[in-house]
Amino acid sequence: MRKNLIFLTICLFLITNYSHSTTRNIKVTNLKQEKTDTPVNKLDLNWVAKVNGEIINYSTYKRALDVATKELSAVSLEQISPTANPQKNINTPGFKRKILDGLVNNILIIQGSKMLGVEAEEKEISQKMKSIMKGFPNESTFYAALAEENILPNEYKDGIIKQILIQKISKKLINDEEITTSDIQSYYLTNPTMFKEEYLIEANLIKNTDSNLLKELKTKIDNGENFAELAKKYSTHESSKKGGLVNEDELSEIGNDLIKKVVYIDENTNCSLIQINDDYYLIKLNKKVKNPEIKFGLVQDKIKDFLIKRRGETLFDSWLNDWKKSSFIEINEKYFEKDPDQNKKTPPPKIIEGELIG
Repeated sequence: MRKNLIFLTICLFLITNYSHSTTRNIKVTNLKQEKTDTPVNKLDLNWVAKVNGEIINYSTYKRALDVATKELSAVSLEQISPTANPQKNINTPGFKRKILDGLVNNILIIQGSKMLGVEAEEKEISQKMKSIMKGFPNESTFYAALAEENILPNEYKDGIIKQILIQKISKKLINDEEITTSDIQSYYLTNPTMFKEEYLIEANLIKNTDSNLLKELKTKIDNGENFAELAKKYSTHESSKKGGLVNEDELSEIGNDLIKKVVYIDENTNCSLIQINDDYYLIKLNKKVKNPEIKFGLVQDKIKDFLIKRRGETLFDSWLNDWKKSSFIEINEKYFEKDPDQNKKTPPPKIIEGELIG
């Protein structure tokens, strides 16, 4: 079930469950702050941070920390560091700061999106949810998976909203005309290996764990029986409904080990029997072309979309950084004790108007 939950990581560090406090003495207008004479009510003494007057209370921060800690304790931290120790990396002020920074960024994204006139519509949220649920047998299984990961449905929805806002802000910041045909051609020419397939393959396959059965089927096929009909009857692969017909992408989904063996099959051979772990495959190779080049015209639009997305991400990061610098952010330092391993001469994070330091 965990494989289907990769998307859940958007909620782990960036849960957007913060409190909307009525206490506000900062007026945010066009990325600038103007102090007002609005009376300040009694603040929540357990606040962890304030972002342009909006409070992140301790319970919200602790919830985000607990979810992230649980998830990172359950997976390998090799992507962070080959020698990473899960508990040591999690229980540090630096890790806690990252959790807090994610919550701060969430508030900034929501505040900034309002100023830009950007919002996540219910239709978009619903479509995204439905798209994700397709990876599960049914809706109940999806919500059971959320519960297993200790993530509330509203937290997951907040993560989706944030993702939609990031995409829409990025799109608003970039002008499609910034990406020219010359840029697209340059990317195409300077990345030739990305636009060549090692082999273009089309084949029929029959998958089964019974090697003796496949040996019998191979004999029948060698004697002239129809491969596709046998595939429909005996193959356990999802391609059985179409007579076992697969292309190189579908073969790659089975595994690289299979692809590596398939490319060596002689096209004049009726079929070959291949074993991959506990599964056996009868493969009939229909077509194999070495190193076909994908023509520029076929990938031009895809390259443009990629370059626009990459440019949008860069502009978004710059926008968020500028917005953060111009915002009024306060951090309650009592929750972020100094790391014992930190150099004693290094000053602790500071709080200054207009920036989050540390």
